[in-house]
Amino acid sequence: MWSRLLGRLDWTPPAWPRSLYEEARLRWTWATRGEFRLGLNILGAGAVVAGLVVLNLPRPPSTAAGVEVAWENPPATPLRLPLEPEPFRLRFSRSASRLSQVGRPVSGAKLVPALAGEWRWDSDTELSFTPLEDWAVGQEYRVVLEEGLLPPDLRLESGPIAFKTAPFSASVTAAEFHQDPKDPKVKRAVWTVSMSHPVDPAEFEKRVFVSAPMARGAWFQTAARAFPFTVQFDPLRATAYVHSGVVPIGEKESAIALSVQAGLRAARGGPAAEALPPSEVAVPGMFTFLRVADVELTLPRNERWEPEQALVVTLTAGARDAVVRSHLEAWLLPAAWPDWSPAPGKPPVGHLGAAAVGPGVLAASERLALTPLPTDAEYSASHPFRFAAAPGRHVFVRVRRGVEGFGGFVLAGDFERLLRVPDFPQELSFVGEGSVLSLSGERKLALTARGLEAVRVELARVRPGQLNHLVSQSGGRFKDPRFQGWSFGPDNIADTVTEVLPLRLEGAGKTQYAALDLGRHLSADEPRGLFFLTASGWDPLRKEAVGPSDRRLVLVTDLGLLVKEAADGAREVFVMSLKDGGPDEGAVVEVLGKNGAALFTKTTGPDGRASFPALTGYDRGREPVAFTARKGGDLSFIPFAWGDRRLELSRFDVGGVSGSGAADGLKAFLFSDRGVYRPGEEVRAGLIVKAGDWERPLAGVPVELSAVDARGLEVMRRKLSLSPSGFEEVRLPTSETSPTGRWELSAYVVKDGRRAGLLGSTSVRVEEFLPDRMRIAASLPAAGGWLKPEGLKAAVSLHNLFGTPAEGRRVSAVMTLAPAAPAAPVLPGFPDHVFFDPAAAKASFEERLDDGQTDAEGRAEFALPLDRFEKATYRLSFSAEG
Repeated sequence: MWSRLLGRLDWTPPAWPRSLYEEARLRWTWATRGEFRLGLNILGAGAVVAGLVVLNLPRPPSTAAGVEVAWENPPATPLRLPLEPEPFRLRFSRSASRLSQVGRPVSGAKLVPALAGEWRWDSDTELSFTPLEDWAVGQEYRVVLEEGLLPPDLRLESGPIAFKTAPFSASVTAAEFHQDPKDPKVKRAVWTVSMSHPVDPAEFEKRVFVSAPMARGAWFQTAARAFPFTVQFDPLRATAYVHSGVVPIGEKESAIALSVQAGLRAARGGPAAEALPPSEVAVPGMFTFLRVADVELTLPRNERWEPEQALVVTLTAGARDAVVRSHLEAWLLPAAWPDWSPAPGKPPVGHLGAAAVGPGVLAASERLALTPLPTDAEYSASHPFRFAAAPGRHVFVRVRRGVEGFGGFVLAGDFERLLRVPDFPQELSFVGEGSVLSLSGERKLALTARGLEAVRVELARVRPGQLNHLVSQSGGRFKDPRFQGWSFGPDNIADTVTEVLPLRLEGAGKTQYAALDLGRHLSADEPRGLFFLTASGWDPLRKEAVGPSDRRLVLVTDLGLLVKEAADGAREVFVMSLKDGGPDEGAVVEVLGKNGAALFTKTTGPDGRASFPALTGYDRGREPVAFTARKGGDLSFIPFAWGDRRLELSRFDVGGVSGSGAADGLKAFLFSDRGVYRPGEEVRAGLIVKAGDWERPLAGVPVELSAVDARGLEVMRRKLSLSPSGFEEVRLPTSETSPTGRWELSAYVVKDGRRAGLLGSTSVRVEEFLPDRMRIAASLPAAGGWLKPEGLKAAVSLHNLFGTPAEGRRVSAVMTLAPAAPAAPVLPGFPDHVFFDPAAAKASFEERLDDGQTDAEGRAEFALPLDRFEKATYRLSFSAEG
């Protein structure tokens, strides 16, 4: 068949294959001989040696530098609005980017699996990726750096780059027993479950189980039964608040538990979390929750700042004052306690403490009168009572069972305690904060004391010519300077005398007063005086110092000093007469050096003023330490650099623009009329220029104004000469196509035709916006002071800009309560009376009310739920938005 299709094929092999085969066979026979094998071995060894030599030849250095890269897993996105995912960052061990690429998006890097976002060089060594949406939960990503992203002279030496995002997690961060402050019957267990990512509320509630309360310590525990609950979420749905149903209260303590089953995952998917262990909340029993936490005798201060005796009962829960008072008893034990004996010849029983106080002891004791003191709330945990007893006596206190607190909890047993009446503290101080006594006044200094029989006062009068040592060797406050070393003190610069002032003991805890007459220590030759005064308690019998002490530096003078420092360091000293309040002419003012020599001497004019140049550059004993003023026999001084003599600026409004540091410098303040403009409107701004000394003339000073738009392009440059007032107007027109954003207005001083320095700047915004098209007003019921919370409503009126009522509009409102009641309120109609408010609020509250809707008149009313808060005096603020 094949021959019919293709014909006959004949092939004869050539002769050369046969000849080649015979030749190879003959050569192989020769190669098997020994001499050939030796030669072959030598040839092979030579080839190996040559190969090793070639491998060890020095190679040319590689042109690509190695670079390592480090990274960390991105943290979970912070749970705050708006959600802003944390970027993933690659940190290179050396510069890996051109500086022109820093801060700009780049291509050449991607994530696997893909995720929309932006790669950006944050610096030449840090590459970051910020996703457009939040990271996937618990997802593994691989980073691919394409060729061309890094410079060609860099070689990446790190292995594969992979990271994993934060997994989903949940935990119970708070668990507490809550009792409604308004309705004591409503008692619930509340848990706070915090999650790393937002969740689906329905899926969360499916996996929450709350078990019914079970008694603690029972021999037999039944299976857990489900208990009703509700769940509330924060706006991000990442924090859940689980509220149990109303929990019944039994006689004994029980527990209610929350558990979250496994399988809970984030709303965006990802791996599920494991089950949370049960979280228990202790439910107090009817007779176990309310207890007496403490009973103590204290010495609080009254409105006159005098200590008074008080008995304070502290409970673990709130109760009414009247209820506590009806169950409280106190006895003043015999004066001989604890050495008191129940009968002659019997040993004393006081060493047994409260256990020794029985019916017999109480029969020999006297009832202690207790006067309730006002508390902040109707149900309070702390209950103070005023009493009167001699210090050192013992008081037996009993709180009988049956006290009913807020929520129906009852004190189960009696509470007894034996207390000692504390001693009143001994006190001594100079009255007032000042350190200057008028030479033309009484020259008396008042002291106040408590619990002392006498006061000894040491008067160390500074000798003439020692002011430089006083100021240079001490520091601190003017009224109480402290010397810098132990070897130098008032004894080195003053003459000391001692005076004892007797005091009258009128009763324990009563305030005592005494007056120290410094005029007795002044003479006609030296009417002035600078005294170190040290007052201490004094025992007249033992002739020794006892109790507290106080110190004061007092200057007796009629010359008042005020020093002002100019921008260039110069000083202006003003001398005023403390006798008549006017400027003191003819006073000799000196700048006192550290060595006691006067650096400058000036005499005040009719305005009581003396001017001194900048006091810098003085050294080696000539450093200025004080300003002194002398007139006649009078002397006054003020330290040069003591901090407490400077004006305390925190007491005053010092807002604004700070002045120039140099007297010949210029400062400009730019401001706009409203700060925001629409494209096409004219920007109007004002410019105020002042010299550093406020005296240099400004007329004709060249100034250049500049305006830079939101793109960073300068759109205005204008030169002008200042007017004598330095007050100029700036007008900048804009077009409908002007870029929106922040615009900068700046003013420069011009020198030699060019900008020499920035004087000031301000910014305005050019934005597309619609002006307000509605008018809203809110009001509360008119009242002459206080308002009762029952039925209180706030009214809101909403109108269109052209006056018609805005009907059917949504109105939102916020109510704020703040403790703003004054300490001594004045009621309308009683201008001559001052009232004390015992229920002053101590906390602030803010609550968003339910949205309302305006009626046909554009009005809406909001009921203010004030009855939900504790009884107190608040300042009510109401704000609405429609």
